Order: sequence, then C-alpha cells, then structure tokens
Amino acid sequence: MNKILTVIIITIFGMIGGQCCKWIRRYLVPSLASLYVATKKNKNKFKAFIYLILMPILSMGYGETSKLRRLLGGNDKLTRIVYGLLLSIPFWFLGKGYASIALPLAFLVKAGGIPITPTKDFLFEDLIRYSTLGTLVVL
Repeated sequence: MNKILTVIIITIFGMIGGQCCKWIRRYLVPSLASLYVATKKNKNKFKAFIYLILMPILSMGYGETSKLRRLLGGNDKLTRIVYGLLLSIPFWFLGKGYASIALPLAFLVKAGGIPITPTKDFLFEDLIRYSTLGTLVVL
C-alpha cells in the first residue's frame, strides 16, 4: 500500500470518526495501520497486529465527558498529553519512541475549523492529529 495514500486515508478516517461514526476512527484506523504493515515487503505478523492496540485507546476518548478526563481531575491539557502518550504505546514496540513526543504535541493543538454543514466542521486540529498518527504509521 502506498505511504502517502495510507496517511491520507488514516487522516480522513480519523477526522470523520471525530465528528460522527466513531467506529471509523476506533476500528478502521487501527485496521488500516495493521493492513499497511501486513502488505509491506518485510511482513512481520507481530508488527502487523501491534497497531490493533490502538482500538481500545481510540475508543476511550479524551473529551469533556471521558473517563480519562475525569481521572485527571478535568484538566484538558493534561488529558490530551496523557492521551497522546497512550496512543504512542504501540509505536514503542516498533522502535518509534519519538511518537511519545509527536502525538502528545499533536493532541495539544487547538486550531478550530471551517463549517462544512450545519453540524459538521473541517477541523484543522483533527487534520494535524490524524495526519501525525498516519505519518508515524508509515515511517
């Protein structure tokens, strides 16, 4: 699978799953990451399945009503940092420890967006978050 196409699809799925159809972000993003690794020349089953760890992490969320936010005393910035660190866990198994810097920084970004429909926006922050995630997958 092409690296650029993989980043684009992961980004789009992450952005869609942030505003509706949460299952797309929770299950398709990790599945696509696993599929990308499985189709590379140096196929490694462990590496292909390690991205499935993202499923429960992406399912827990980090918003105002999340358990993680409550656990961290309602602190938004701390919640976003911890969430980014949790998302970096599978990358550590793959020798990409730098994800523990990139993902917390990406999830700290608050950049607003452009309305697309009365209920949906194109969020620049989601573009940054999920393109970072996708880029880390293909590196």
